[in-house]
Amino acid sequence: MHDRDARHRQHPTRADGAKSVLEPAGINFVQVATGAAESKEVSAVESWFTGHKDAKFLYAVDAGSGIAVAKTVEKFKSTGVKGSGWDVGTPTLQQVKDGNLAFTIDQQAYLQGFLPILQLFLYQVSGGLVAPVETNTGLKFVTKDNVSPYLASKDRFEGSSDKKKVLKAPSKITAA
Repeated sequence: MHDRDARHRQHPTRADGAKSVLEPAGINFVQVATGAAESKEVSAVESWFTGHKDAKFLYAVDAGSGIAVAKTVEKFKSTGVKGSGWDVGTPTLQQVKDGNLAFTIDQQAYLQGFLPILQLFLYQVSGGLVAPVETNTGLKFVTKDNVSPYLASKDRFEGSSDKKKVLKAPSKITAA
């Protein structure tokens, strides 16, 4: 499930990436464009699912479609359908906590933005000797098991506050 907004060119690419893994595994993959307005996304996902109640999992590749998937999973819970979201906005995280989404993807957006700036800085101060490199910031899956810190943390790093705040470092480093 993804929106059709031309400004979001990465959404079909994400869907294509999922398709490239799921189809060879024998999973029937159907791509559904949902629209860019949440109300239309909910309607599109519910309408599609109503006609395909044998679907087992709904995989969203953007935040709005993730909410639409969560609402559809909640509405049709008795069918056993599951779903996932994308991004770590509070509404999506709450849907993970409530069990309407099996997981959502934390894209590590601050790493995506900060690491290129850091690399450009190093490139500048080294006179070009330290060249920027391709950096895969990876994905972090947020599930019911690890969603609580996201919901409890009111900081600007995950978009739930605009106030400057230094957070206490975790006691151990966990891989994304």
